[in-house]
Amino acid sequence: MQMPSPPINESQRLAELLSYEILDSDSEDVFDQLTALASQICGTPIALISLIDQDRQWFKSRIGLDAQQTHRNVAFCAHAILEDHVFEVHDALQDPRFFDNPLVTGHPNIRFYAGTPLVSPRGFALGTLCTLDDKPRVLNEEQRKALSTLGAAVIAQMELRRNSRELQRALQYKEHYLSYLSHEVRTPLNAISMFSRQLRQQTAQHNLPESFDNALQHIQTSGHRLLDIVDSVLNVAHDSEKSLQPLPRSIRSKDYLTSLFSMLQMVNSQLKLGWALATSAPQTMTLDDTKISQIISTLVNHVALHLPARSQLICQVQFAATQLQFTFKSTQPLVTPLEQEFLNTHQICFDEQFYISENFQDLSISKNLINLLGGQIEVEDLHQFRLSLPLGQCPPNTSSEASEDLHIKPDVRLLIVEDNEINQIVISSLMDELNVAHALVATGEEAVDAVSHDPFDLIIMDIGLPGISGLRATEIIKQQNPRLPVVALTADAVTNRETMLLSGLDAILTKPIALNQLIRMLNYYLAES
Repeated sequence: MQMPSPPINESQRLAELLSYEILDSDSEDVFDQLTALASQICGTPIALISLIDQDRQWFKSRIGLDAQQTHRNVAFCAHAILEDHVFEVHDALQDPRFFDNPLVTGHPNIRFYAGTPLVSPRGFALGTLCTLDDKPRVLNEEQRKALSTLGAAVIAQMELRRNSRELQRALQYKEHYLSYLSHEVRTPLNAISMFSRQLRQQTAQHNLPESFDNALQHIQTSGHRLLDIVDSVLNVAHDSEKSLQPLPRSIRSKDYLTSLFSMLQMVNSQLKLGWALATSAPQTMTLDDTKISQIISTLVNHVALHLPARSQLICQVQFAATQLQFTFKSTQPLVTPLEQEFLNTHQICFDEQFYISENFQDLSISKNLINLLGGQIEVEDLHQFRLSLPLGQCPPNTSSEASEDLHIKPDVRLLIVEDNEINQIVISSLMDELNVAHALVATGEEAVDAVSHDPFDLIIMDIGLPGISGLRATEIIKQQNPRLPVVALTADAVTNRETMLLSGLDAILTKPIALNQLIRMLNYYLAES
């Protein structure tokens, strides 16, 4: 019996084979169908998809044979991978290479063999699609061509299988990265939001100058807007079927616009920015304040770069029943006309990849946000341009920021499970502000131990904990305390909420947590009656 020689590129060939992660995998219909078709076309009782490993040939698919693998030394296919065409043995008993092969002298009594090499796109022969018979035979030209075609189809399916696996891994990596990004961005925003609110309360208590409160308000507003932008991007990235959508909400007109222009004046210190609100301004209005802030900020910052130092830019804000209008006038002409720059920006879609000049990237994004909101921009000359946006009017005296009152049973005690030091300070400060007694632990194991020794009325559980996760800790706690409410407080905005709730969580809150949101949750689970 003649032993098959290894290919000259054997180490690279084996690495290529392993990269498909197909060895010892379960049977798959698509491969079985190709094997059955090869058997029918060639008129043989046995057909195999054979992959040549270091020491064996392993059958991904087999028709007419019970064995799952054989040793490589006796494999006809180990000879076939050395060829660049269909390898055919008409009568193995008459062939000096195979007449004493145990697969010929014993079961399955091979007399005829024909195998086409399975060559990867990178040129490595990984195995064969082969047909076998216990009687001598010869394939005709059409059968050989068909066998080669089916072999190419096997490789195509292997490539598709590998690409699908790699795509799945890429999607999993994307999910993990978005989860990480959400957590890392939201954690500091949680602290910024809470501490700026508490500091604003102290400015009133200690009669600090108004400038302190204004600065803190800008910090708080900027944090909220940054969070909205992050959430918008994460939501679109998390779900490929989503595209960026307007998210209108009710806001206080004067507070919003004053805060926006005050912040822009602080950022653009070399520009004298003035603004005037029409007397017809409604108390509240409905709009996507985050995207409008992006648009206005980009336009003002861009104009500031193209005006001489100490120039003045005045914005007149006017209101109609269904429209909000910003008219910008500069005392000096722009170095480059805004209209020309807008014409040079590329139209892009948010759900597609895009590549644009760095000089026009911000303007292009603003242009698309204007289109998204159904607005338009008109450039009149080098001194003046106008932005118009549709506006939804709210009923008078409505506000989405109405304060909540705490109405919970006396002497309740909470357990807070949080490993991040800053988040520990934040949540403890909120509980102290509400005068709610609480204990604090940093791990899931400590939470399980604490519940086993002390009574608690509610648990606020972080999810991404060292050691056992918050989800696992919740499962353990719920086994012994099924009626104890456990509420997740997580900075991960892209986690699958349905999956989280299956662990026994009663509710999920996302950081940064609003005080009203926290109060509503406490009232729901710890109400007096």
